[in-house]
Amino acid sequence: MKAFTKIITQSALLFLVFQTVVNAQIKVGNNPQSLNEDAILEIESANKGVLLPRVALTDVTSSAPLSQHVAGMVVYNTATVNTVTPGFYYNDGTRWIATSGNKPNAVTEQFIITTPRNTFTLKNKPATAVLLINGTTIDPEAYSISDNILTYNNNSNYSYQLVTGDKVTIRYIE
Repeated sequence: MKAFTKIITQSALLFLVFQTVVNAQIKVGNNPQSLNEDAILEIESANKGVLLPRVALTDVTSSAPLSQHVAGMVVYNTATVNTVTPGFYYNDGTRWIATSGNKPNAVTEQFIITTPRNTFTLKNKPATAVLLINGTTIDPEAYSISDNILTYNNNSNYSYQLVTGDKVTIRYIE
């Protein structure tokens, strides 16, 4: 047992004597000898791009499809749903923030139903729109847009009937 303890002690002592701090930097590209001293990762190319993760976000307040919000996370969102549209987003630790390059000129129109109806005249002619009734996003199959008219189709597949007092929100890009 004394021999085993002696070997462990000597090994630990050798480890401490020869222990060094290791720092690494990585460069991918054409000139690996030229590395920016402040970069932990440098990517250089004259004719290639960087492809970031492409995910379908569900809402700026939801971390999904990730398991949690992580400050500094950057993704390309592919979905148009709730409060997100396709484009680059970064996470501030509590929510997704659209980068300035993909913040569209979004318009929100709201109606409180006073007389039940299924047709709404919009201020503009959107290519796409998101319809919410009382804060719930409605399946895009349940409505259609023609020019500046949005029609909610409350047929057998989408049986919710608008009633007096319902709050209708329509979000679209000008």
